[in-house]
Amino acid sequence: MLEHVSCPRCGAPNLTTDYVCFACGARLRPIRKRIRPRPSHVPWPFWVGLALALAVLGLGAWKTTEWLSSYRQQKRSPVSHWLLAGGALLVAGQAAFYRARRTDRRRWRLARAPELPLRQAHAGDVIWARGRIECDTPLIAPYCEEPCVYYHLVIKERDSSEAPWRTVRRETRSVDFTVSQDDASVRIPTGGVLFEAPIWSDTYPDGSADLHVRVWALALGVPAGIWGKVANEGNRLRLDPPADDLPVVATWQSPQQYVASLARRATGMQIVGWAASLAGALVLMAAVAQAP
Repeated sequence: MLEHVSCPRCGAPNLTTDYVCFACGARLRPIRKRIRPRPSHVPWPFWVGLALALAVLGLGAWKTTEWLSSYRQQKRSPVSHWLLAGGALLVAGQAAFYRARRTDRRRWRLARAPELPLRQAHAGDVIWARGRIECDTPLIAPYCEEPCVYYHLVIKERDSSEAPWRTVRRETRSVDFTVSQDDASVRIPTGGVLFEAPIWSDTYPDGSADLHVRVWALALGVPAGIWGKVANEGNRLRLDPPADDLPVVATWQSPQQYVASLARRATGMQIVGWAASLAGALVLMAAVAQAP
């Protein structure tokens, strides 16, 4: 039996678990306030360590600037060249920061999407789903003769064992495919899809180590993770890009692994951005500084 309590204002019966009256909105019982814990004070060794780290970094930057300035004057390099190099490094650092922000924004959107069975998906949902790749007219990946829905081919060659490798051919192809899960399936049009495929073939076909072939492919029948916005297409489902700047994702990894890989990429780009920005600042300071 459910216990009821009468509203003190209008007398309407309400459940004892309710906080406000369903009829008039009067408060039935006091609402407990969440007590936020007071932030703990940062211990003084932390501030001492931070001050020492900043001092060491400042001293290192000063010594590096002196060394670069001495090197510039010894080589009698034009100041304009150093200014251009420092500006280029700063621009490269900002470009790395921009790519890191875009990657992290995409990771955040992908991490929020739930992983649902296709039978529970409805039009308009942005979801992750797992299933097997199927296709009526698959592609044949070169050099490995594997039926697939996507492949990326890179061929490099060199004239001799001492010569550097150079790319002589690069090819990417994909077709529309379907991901099936139990008795449900979803169609993925190839336009606007970001593929993440494993290396399917890594060989030296000529036997002399002067020709290197590498093929990335999503083969038929392998499990794949897909992310996108569900749409109805007659009696079946279709996966569309959720936004103009966010394509559909098709990967051989699980959703958690793919999101973690995006987080690592964003962190790596941030490190590159900080390193390039710091190097650019040091080069600019060395360009205008005088050697001792």
